[in-house]
Amino acid sequence: IKNISLLNKNIFFVRFSPFRSHHSHVNKNLFGIDSEFVFDLEKADFVVTIDADIIGSHKLSSIYTMQLANKKDSGSKLLSIESNQSLTGIFADERYAVSPYELYDLLISLYTNLINTPDKKANFLKTRLNSKNADIVNKISDRLFQFGEKSVLIPGDNLPEKLTELIMSINKELKNIGQEKIINPEKVIPFSNDYTEVEKSILSGDFETGNGCSVIFLETNPFYSGNRNLKKWLSQIKSEDLISLSLYPDETYLKCGLKLPADHYLEKWGDVSFFNFYRSIIQPVIRPLNQDSISSEEFLIGFYQSFDSSSQIFESYYDYIRNVYKDQIKNNKEWDTALRNGYFSIKNDTQKKILLKNNITTEFSNNFRIPKSDVYFQILPSYCFYDDFEPNNPFLLELPDPISKITWENAGYISKSLAQKYELNEGDFISVYSGENKIELPVYILNGIADGIIGISSGFGRKIQSTEETYGVNPFELVDFSDSEFSFNSIPVKIEKTGKKVNFAKSQSYFTLNIEVLKKTRIHNNSIYPGYEHQGQKWGMLIDISKCIGCNSCVLSCQFENNIPIVGKDQIEIGRIMHWIKIDRYDNDNEDVSFFEPMLCQHCENAPCESVCPVGATSHSPEGINEMTYNRCIGARFCMVNCPYNVRKFNYENYYEKLSQPLENMLNPSITIRMRGVTEKCTFCIQRINHARIETKNKGMKFIPDSYFQTACQEACPTEAIIFGDLNDKSSKISELIKQKDIYHKLEFLNTKPSVAYIKNVKTKVENA
Repeated sequence: IKNISLLNKNIFFVRFSPFRSHHSHVNKNLFGIDSEFVFDLEKADFVVTIDADIIGSHKLSSIYTMQLANKKDSGSKLLSIESNQSLTGIFADERYAVSPYELYDLLISLYTNLINTPDKKANFLKTRLNSKNADIVNKISDRLFQFGEKSVLIPGDNLPEKLTELIMSINKELKNIGQEKIINPEKVIPFSNDYTEVEKSILSGDFETGNGCSVIFLETNPFYSGNRNLKKWLSQIKSEDLISLSLYPDETYLKCGLKLPADHYLEKWGDVSFFNFYRSIIQPVIRPLNQDSISSEEFLIGFYQSFDSSSQIFESYYDYIRNVYKDQIKNNKEWDTALRNGYFSIKNDTQKKILLKNNITTEFSNNFRIPKSDVYFQILPSYCFYDDFEPNNPFLLELPDPISKITWENAGYISKSLAQKYELNEGDFISVYSGENKIELPVYILNGIADGIIGISSGFGRKIQSTEETYGVNPFELVDFSDSEFSFNSIPVKIEKTGKKVNFAKSQSYFTLNIEVLKKTRIHNNSIYPGYEHQGQKWGMLIDISKCIGCNSCVLSCQFENNIPIVGKDQIEIGRIMHWIKIDRYDNDNEDVSFFEPMLCQHCENAPCESVCPVGATSHSPEGINEMTYNRCIGARFCMVNCPYNVRKFNYENYYEKLSQPLENMLNPSITIRMRGVTEKCTFCIQRINHARIETKNKGMKFIPDSYFQTACQEACPTEAIIFGDLNDKSSKISELIKQKDIYHKLEFLNTKPSVAYIKNVKTKVENA
């Protein structure tokens, strides 16, 4: 670090994230708080999201998801207003598709309905609401009046600043801001996300460098996700004056003259600040695999110490953390306790409470509307990559998009009406123009998209380093920076059909429920199978459809737990995806309403696969598990043909044959690596059951207690929608829920007697609150 020649130059560390919100700046102007609020949804009975995917791509989704799931049974209502389909919109009790052009009129009308003073209402001009949006405003207004301070509006991160300001003003009118309320001024993200004036100038490409400058990129990639003006400005700087500390050889890393490899977050010490006066120490899991790598934190410490010889010397970030928290963690015993617990408190009685200022006025400009356009372009945070996280990770590339089920690439999501207007079919390429900027992308027709909207996920359009292939399109190529609005929510564009076409590699192709199949009932209980009474434990699974948000956490956790390989885009195109769990999305009778249904091996008591296997490779255990003996399987695939649930997978290749070092360390040693010609499927994590059986037996227990262990999918589910346990134990959680809830089994009329049951999805209409 000391050898970096930066004398007589301006040095800039620019914070950059393409999806940085305006919330800090708005809260500073309105309330004097330069931070983002953390909404306490456990105190809310009516939640309205405005283009806010709070259970999907939101940075606090893990908190909001659990809060909303816990409130699901208590009568709490979630209403979503958005222009694109999102996990939040699908999970919501009610959802409305509204174009960005109509959003300001809708919000200003809603605010006008909430204020009672005539002189305030006189400050607003008449809005241009259509009858549909007027009905939405009246309906939401009635509910807001009903719930009062128990209701809240949540703005999305990518909304323009004026709309965010308007939404927070509505919250002020609802009186939900204050101590012990939904919006508590003490519960804020403990840092500002607002850009400084210098950062804004640099990001806009207007900054004057003077006698030269050096720019240091700390694990950020503006040459991919930056706007065209920023890329143009950076391109004018000599490569030797660009320094990149990066985990991957990404676009920015390759442009820089000085390249530094970064430590992975699992290889370094760190600390985390929470919104509730707690801190956490991040411990490294392994030593750095690259001995020449350095963490961003240690780079900054060394960089600072090279300029200030009088500063306190720290050999590592570990030493720095111990020094920073020496007042809270006084000795090694307290340090060990903080590491073991995972957190420690920094709050004390002398800490001042945040005083909430009220700078809200009614001076909203009625002329603030985005430019009128037939089509708007929206860049959405990817559910796999967010903006550009881990671009070379094939497990994320092959993970299906939760809504479209497309793998390995992105697409422009459009409505049926827009497709009809431009005579587009699924997979057709279009050219999208915004000023002088142009990109080409394939379209995907999706229910629930507002008219005149093209939504596309970020993170794609990258060159894979090992294969030199590019998957998908980089939507940031269409973006210019604007001083007044830095938003990807509503870019006016023009489109035209190109004549090119692509076939998407999808994990699901049919999204309409077959109502006739659902109405079928079992005609008789006669069976060719002899009855069997499970004397010991009988394992089963219950999945709550109303709590499933389709996030794919169970899919990935199952994949890594069970050493499930990736197969590539070409194999998925012909239906050979290997995931043991697939999350199907279905449209209800109302095309704006969808729900998710995880599908895995049903572990049938009358299993159709078992009776047709010529070598007994698939068999039934005394505990009710449909097991696979891999070294018996000869690849006849009769079991796959006879399975009505289509959940069995076949190894057409030795997928892990060419695994390079040190990637073998990611494999679970408790699970067999399956070879070519072997069928596989969900085993209810039999390895975890066996480990638990050994532990309990050593403790003298006859049976494994309820909740003693969890399956991989159950452990990863953020909403606790998956329940696993002993069906023979009448006091177990799964047995109690089966008695209490309205459940169903898949294809029950076939008399396969699955051990997997589903709790029916019931959405309560908001007007019935």
